[in-house]
Amino acid sequence: GWGDWSNVWQFTTIIEKPAAVILASPANNSVTLGQPVTVVWNRAQRAGHYILEVSQSAEFLTTVFTDSSITDTSVLLPALSPYTVHYWRVTAANIGGFSERSEVWNFRTIGVPALTMLVTPENNAVNVTVPVQFRWTRATHTESPVTYWFELTADTLTAPLITDSTLADTTTMAVLDNDKSYYWKVRAGNEAGWGEFTGWFKFTTLISAPGVPVLISPAYLATKAELVDTLVWHNAAHASEYHLQFARDPQFTLMITDSNLSDTMFVTDTLEFHTSYYWRVRSINISGASEFSAIWKFTTKVKPIFAPGNLAAIPDSGKVTLTWADNSDNETGFAIFRKDLSSPDIHLLIDTVGADVTTFTDMTIQMPRQYDYFVIAFNEDTISDSSNHFSVTTSVRELSAELPREYSISQNYPNPFNPSTIINFGLPDDGMVEIAVYNISGERVRVLVSEEKRAGSYYVSWDGRNDEGAGVPSGIYFYRMTTKSFVQTKKLIMIK
Repeated sequence: GWGDWSNVWQFTTIIEKPAAVILASPANNSVTLGQPVTVVWNRAQRAGHYILEVSQSAEFLTTVFTDSSITDTSVLLPALSPYTVHYWRVTAANIGGFSERSEVWNFRTIGVPALTMLVTPENNAVNVTVPVQFRWTRATHTESPVTYWFELTADTLTAPLITDSTLADTTTMAVLDNDKSYYWKVRAGNEAGWGEFTGWFKFTTLISAPGVPVLISPAYLATKAELVDTLVWHNAAHASEYHLQFARDPQFTLMITDSNLSDTMFVTDTLEFHTSYYWRVRSINISGASEFSAIWKFTTKVKPIFAPGNLAAIPDSGKVTLTWADNSDNETGFAIFRKDLSSPDIHLLIDTVGADVTTFTDMTIQMPRQYDYFVIAFNEDTISDSSNHFSVTTSVRELSAELPREYSISQNYPNPFNPSTIINFGLPDDGMVEIAVYNISGERVRVLVSEEKRAGSYYVSWDGRNDEGAGVPSGIYFYRMTTKSFVQTKKLIMIK
């Protein structure tokens, strides 16, 4: 028969393995994903936990992230390689086993943009025009919108002069000072952050436009300029050279010189007498040319007339004959001047003669008188200096018919004197007589008389000149009369 039943035992069959997982986000083939990336999937039936695999290959030969203990339906991934396609899949699991693997989805990560490259102004560029346009290359890996950060400074150790982190294009403009050095750099950014700055580029802006030169000499409207003269102007700011225009007319059509010069002067050596010239200057540098200076005019001197020389005068029988040397070639005539030394009158013009004439007879003299003559040459433009002066006495003669009883020389009169003085002297006998003037040092200045004379009373005049015709200084002088048997000295004073 049947024995008794055993104890009753109970058992439960194993749970059915989970259903396959359906992925949710990021959507398949997503791009421009900023980090960190969160992957999400739908909950699978009967799932006790999930296994997430992330790989850089669609075959999952290797994985960059694996987690088999996930109980939630999302995971915040750790930092992944930027600009890389990542593949992911999820498997559900429970005690009954593993579900089928989900589909393989992929997404592409992004990162900060790669370095851009500076273009212009180039590193160490010089003479960069102002305002300055800056250009750089577009950053690579720009799946998402990119912004550029621009910095400019006067040196790399101080705060930037310009900072702009909102640039959407690869160019910007800045108004800077001329003739200065600057440094600039750029970096790119996106939603993932800012990339590294480029290295510094240095450049120097163009020198400022040159200033307008200021003319110096010959002075404006100068006359009597030399035929060989020097045009001079002030150094202009920022000028590297100068453009000189030098002409015979103010319109600068009859040009003498139209040239660039490195100096602030120009020597003229082709000028003509009594001619007007016009000149102006502008400064130049790499930035360009300034405006021309004001136009200045000058006129060269007239051709000089050399003074007649070797003037001599010979009194004879109520007349005085003058002779001189013609030292000029451009006179139209000569003018003869005469002064009566016994009167306060100045030298007066008594007559003129034509060109190349070198003699004149003065028929208007009086006797006894002492006269002083000089001659000048002249033309329509100018006159010469005077010739040497020549003084004559129309007669060194007896002042009375009565013969002196003894040798004598009187005190000059006037004394002091200016410009001339008279000295009377007497000779009781015929013979050689000399009257000479000496300075206070005993040096002979002028011989007034040195000749044989008949007995009688005479006078002689001294006009304050030496034997060479040059004037002597004011002061005390001595005059001495010497004969074969008589010597006497007296003092006179000349005041100018």
